[in-house]
Amino acid sequence: MSKQDILNKINIMDDKLVNIEEMIRNLSGQIKNIDKERCSSSKSKVGTSKSKETPSKEIVPKGTVSITKYSNVILITGDTFDKKKIIKNEGGYWSPQYKGWITKKNQSSVILKTNLEKLCETVEMFEKSEDLVIDNTRKTILLNNQLKNEELDSYGFMSDDD
Repeated sequence: MSKQDILNKINIMDDKLVNIEEMIRNLSGQIKNIDKERCSSSKSKVGTSKSKETPSKEIVPKGTVSITKYSNVILITGDTFDKKKIIKNEGGYWSPQYKGWITKKNQSSVILKTNLEKLCETVEMFEKSEDLVIDNTRKTILLNNQLKNEELDSYGFMSDDD
């Protein structure tokens, strides 16, 4: 292939690239116009809906949650999917092993129970004197006062201090 052939192909590719860039600019403008139309139509809908009655968003308690207090942690099981934000806010994390949420056993457990009672039909409480043994796929942690590869605090959680 001669230098002239190569230059000709480069020029052809350059022209195609310019055409593609122009098409992208046109599509971008069209998308912006569509977004503006959607914004203006949703604003007008919001303005007209004020005259209509909006149904009150009343919290309807649903599902059953079991809270099991072990000597080292608390295990929360049951219908928890729509309550996971509350549990996470109290430091809970999902345990696939127990198909439930595990939290530290501390003062916030009372707040957690109160909040769950507002959202559930039934909150069952159980207490067990033994430690809960947790086996994560990444790290094996035995919470019955046996340490394996990790330093745990008095609640059986790994320390955040590094």
